[in-house]
Amino acid sequence: MKKLIVFVFSLMIFSSAFCQNGHIKFMGIEVNGQTSTLEQRLDTKGFSKTKGDMYKGKFSGYDVKLKVEKTVKSKTVYEISVVFGPEVSKEDLQEMAISLKEKYAQDKYFENTRDAEVYQCGIETLEGMIVLDFDEKTLSYRDKANIKKNKLESRDDL
Repeated sequence: MKKLIVFVFSLMIFSSAFCQNGHIKFMGIEVNGQTSTLEQRLDTKGFSKTKGDMYKGKFSGYDVKLKVEKTVKSKTVYEISVVFGPEVSKEDLQEMAISLKEKYAQDKYFENTRDAEVYQCGIETLEGMIVLDFDEKTLSYRDKANIKKNKLESRDDL
């Protein structure tokens, strides 16, 4: 009986450590799949395609551009970056950082500093990372599984 309990417990730990936890979400949309699928979902959120892998629309009340990054070969989406315009101040971005920290309180928060000033902060979840860059004025949603897929696809060419 003890062996069975230990086996079941070990199996649960093993499966939780290696199972796929899903994908990070941007505005409720999984950062995953092909561009055509993502384009349809962004369209329902009010974004329109401009050129290449760029979109424009509203995010948190701001007019923004979205930049979509895809894997090298399979063209699977692994990152969506919100690019804010010049009207967004550093104070606005600091407020967003506070909101991120509150919304994702159960996840790991991090800050990168330069000359005693925060230039980047974000949240690390099981599914990926959300990174707010003060210098670039971007908020990036990066999917962990698909970033790994991109690295593997890129490595195939080496």
